[in-house]
Amino acid sequence: MSISKNKKIYTLSKEERIKSKKQIQLLFKEGRRIKSDNLHLLFLRHDHKGPVPIKMSFAVPKKKTALASNRNRLKRRMREIFRHHKSELQTAEASCFLMILIFTADEERSYKQIAQSFANLIEKFRKKMEKF
Repeated sequence: MSISKNKKIYTLSKEERIKSKKQIQLLFKEGRRIKSDNLHLLFLRHDHKGPVPIKMSFAVPKKKTALASNRNRLKRRMREIFRHHKSELQTAEASCFLMILIFTADEERSYKQIAQSFANLIEKFRKKMEKF
């Protein structure tokens, strides 16, 4: 594997992000929820057209984190964690998913704490996919 292909694994392109308001509303309406101590993962199996199996969005509620700069920092941390662990989320089957990662803690968390919560979510997601 060349270096350029290896770098592509750890990117988060525009095609991998949910930008459609309809898709976000559909996720909140029909999606399944997996909870961890600091994070919630909403997901929905969906046949979206595109080269990527997972389309992702990130949310930090204003109610939990009032300052926009803190919300943005938390979203950057969540995006970074997702970029490094997205290969673990992809299931063996050729399913496409829409997902929203929601930060639910009352206080700001460190990168390590968020990464641990995300690892727990990945494990729970895999177990749920085995039952599907």
